[in-house]
Amino acid sequence: MQKKFKLKDDLSITIHNQPHDLLLDGVFHSGEAPYDRIISFAFSVDDMVTYLQKVLKDNSLMEQGYLFFVYPKKGNKKYQQFIHRDEIFPAIHVDEEKYIVGSDFKFSSLMSLDETFSILSIKKDAKGRGKKKTANSQCVSDYESMISPLRDLLADNQDDLAFYDGLTPGYQRDWARYIYSAKKQETQEARLQEMREIIRLGYKTKELYRKAQVNDEAGK
Repeated sequence: MQKKFKLKDDLSITIHNQPHDLLLDGVFHSGEAPYDRIISFAFSVDDMVTYLQKVLKDNSLMEQGYLFFVYPKKGNKKYQQFIHRDEIFPAIHVDEEKYIVGSDFKFSSLMSLDETFSILSIKKDAKGRGKKKTANSQCVSDYESMISPLRDLLADNQDDLAFYDGLTPGYQRDWARYIYSAKKQETQEARLQEMREIIRLGYKTKELYRKAQVNDEAGK
């Protein structure tokens, strides 16, 4: 829990709209605004947008601080409400540099909190705006943090998720790299569908699938 919310000593923290029956182990309100960490529970995209606008208007997040939206994922067994990942970015208006339009708030990551919730992380990063963009990394090890978001996407088909969970960490990172190294959302979605088709045929990687196709052609 501490790692997911990037917590350390002496940070000011506030928690918004926390369900009464949910405890965040080791996470408590402390300090006053502007905060280093803001954790907000959102049960609809409208909730998310409204609170985001409030934080921006009130200037209640410190520079280099994080705003975390905790939201129910699709397929959760506790709440009827859920937020689909694909709804978020159009609603909060993220630009090509991953900044929320008209602000110094930048998309940081998506990850799973537990079986019920996912976390959208947003960082206030005025210093990073306008810095030269580098090409998306092709190093597999750089995609460790994207395994959880990929699991969330696969969770709407339990067979797909079970196959992915059964892969070694290296293969899991390889698929995360393949999907999230694409810059455009539509390319990521196309690669995700391609991944589903390949793993449903029983292949652990795209490369193994390609080799099998080549061998089939050679044997004809």
